[in-house]
Amino acid sequence: MKGFKETNRHFSFCKFILAVIAVTYLTLSAQTQSTAIWKRHAIDNSLKGADGVRFEDANGDGLQDIVTGWEQSGLVRIYFNPGKTQVKSKWNYVTVGLAPNVEDAVLVDLDGDGSKDVISSCEGNTMRVNVHWAPAPGKNYSDSTLWKTEIFPVTEGKFQWMFAVPQQIDGVNGVDLILGGKKDSDKFPQPYIGWLKAPKNPRKLSEWQWIPLAKVSWVMSILIADINGDKQPDIFYSDRKQIPQGVKWLENPGKPAINGKWKNHIVGDSTHIVKFMDLNDLDSDGKEDAVVVTEDDQIHFYKKLDNKGLHWEKHVIDYPDNVGGGKAVTVADVDQDGKKDLVISCEGAKGGKSGVYYLRYVNSVFDKKWQRNEISGPEGIKYDLIPAFDFDQDGDLDFVSTEENNNSAGGFGGLGIIWYENPLK
Repeated sequence: MKGFKETNRHFSFCKFILAVIAVTYLTLSAQTQSTAIWKRHAIDNSLKGADGVRFEDANGDGLQDIVTGWEQSGLVRIYFNPGKTQVKSKWNYVTVGLAPNVEDAVLVDLDGDGSKDVISSCEGNTMRVNVHWAPAPGKNYSDSTLWKTEIFPVTEGKFQWMFAVPQQIDGVNGVDLILGGKKDSDKFPQPYIGWLKAPKNPRKLSEWQWIPLAKVSWVMSILIADINGDKQPDIFYSDRKQIPQGVKWLENPGKPAINGKWKNHIVGDSTHIVKFMDLNDLDSDGKEDAVVVTEDDQIHFYKKLDNKGLHWEKHVIDYPDNVGGGKAVTVADVDQDGKKDLVISCEGAKGGKSGVYYLRYVNSVFDKKWQRNEISGPEGIKYDLIPAFDFDQDGDLDFVSTEENNNSAGGFGGLGIIWYENPLK
């Protein structure tokens, strides 16, 4: 009996040692810098100027589809998620309409008939916002001949339009649209961020009202969040250049004053050119922080200090070596170690520089230097939004983006719409 007990104790001790080794190995593995390039899959690379992706279940099959505007080709497509077994192949699509100089596209059932329509925003000399009406329920959603494109009259020629977010603002009629513009030369009119107020019949486009809220220079991100805790949707946005540039939020005044002025709050400093951003509780203190990439400095992490959104604390995170200039950021736990990472996409990633990578902090989210880990490698020059989604349904987060080869320079459209397969699983 004594020998049996000693053997059992010895066996238990061995199991304990093995468990310690396993935990140590996993910890060290998570801390080891990854230089391996992730496998890339093309959703579509047949056109020029793929410019950003937005998710939505377009056809009601329970899978997240993608809508993208092709800027240099001047049209908009919806791509239908084929499901787990075919997701690594090219996706089927429908071309919903023409949209010259399209900068952004988003899916929304604008008229409430049960079919998802598309809103596209056009910059350049086009300067208009379009609605691409989907076929009525029961009709073939994938038949491009059944789609109809119309222009919101109030938007035509007003300024260059950059981004649209569907959102119910006033609590009446259908969904409204939050819109932002840009001005990249003096020949264009002054742009604004504001909202299109939906009429009783959304199909009567002449009755949509434009309500400007604030002057802007070049809107990059528009995010909807209740910043001050009053249960009203506020508008959080990044303005790329002057007036002044930076991260800001517009305070929803509530329904009695909804058509009037919204107070504009500046988050952090206004001395750097900012691009896309993300809202996420980076330091896990229960408050949503802001993370934005900048052109001339570092990544800015604005820690939210109070529940009213009036006080923010700036922290900076250095860009690593051998990468392009920052374009977009997504906060996500890439390696499933329980800590939030920063996935960064770039533009100007020439000369062997990486265009997509992720950063992992070693000691604290407040570290100035985070560990760089590879995703895309050197192929690709100009990327855009980089949202996370588990495309292959294997339990880890993959990342999708568009790459347009510096505005399709030389007639080469770039990598197109692609997603990177997380090698974790």
